[in-house]
Amino acid sequence: HLVTHVRPLLLFSTHYHALTDELRYSRQVGLYHMDCLVNGKDRSVTFLYKFKQGVASDSYGLHCAKAAGLPKALIDRAAEKRGELEAAGEHQRVRQLSLFKSVARLASGR
Repeated sequence: HLVTHVRPLLLFSTHYHALTDELRYSRQVGLYHMDCLVNGKDRSVTFLYKFKQGVASDSYGLHCAKAAGLPKALIDRAAEKRGELEAAGEHQRVRQLSLFKSVARLASGR
């Protein structure tokens, strides 16, 4: 609906990986991300501030939280929850996409 009717010039999304699955093969949508390097030793992230075509390989929210100085206990709990959500797998992606479609319908007044 967003692509064919609303037709926004830009849609910025974080953590809606189901959107990338849905739109990956659309000829009307380009998928891009901000590039980064991940240190294999300590998993630290260096954001390169380069706009790159394609979908990001991972979510770096926990790295951002650490860089912002959030408490370690909070980051550890978030990592635990992330693991639970990843374990839920495809079910979670379907729920996210359904939620996004509902929001799009509300925004368009339908």
